[in-house]
Amino acid sequence: MATVAIRYLPEQRTEFGDCVGEIRIGDFVERFPMSVFDVSPDLYIAQWKRTQARFATVPARGCFLASVLQPAAPDGRVFWWIFYRDGDAFVFQNHLLLMSAIDGAFDVEQPERWIPPRETLTEDGQRISEWRVPIAGLVVEVSE
Repeated sequence: MATVAIRYLPEQRTEFGDCVGEIRIGDFVERFPMSVFDVSPDLYIAQWKRTQARFATVPARGCFLASVLQPAAPDGRVFWWIFYRDGDAFVFQNHLLLMSAIDGAFDVEQPERWIPPRETLTEDGQRISEWRVPIAGLVVEVSE
């Protein structure tokens, strides 16, 4: 059985004062900064829980927001974990979305609107890092 888990670590801060989150995809674990200037920890957790609920329908794609910085500004950006269904598995990629690359305002309530098609190679022909977990028996956890 594979596990995907994401959680907020309220007792930790980065050297710049950002909050800290942690994602686990199978055996892979990574901590990440969560900017709270524009999005509160409660909003991140609510988005994670909405995504968690969507796994029951085996969605074609989805995301977990990691850090949202100035979403209304042209130089704003979003760091997020995007997943794509690929046969009998979900494939996760860590992405950066630049607000200058989208039409309209970014909405934390509906970030799936801006998920790009899956690519496996960079513009330079390098493989994009991916983490694969089987759908069968998958457990998705969200912790506060």
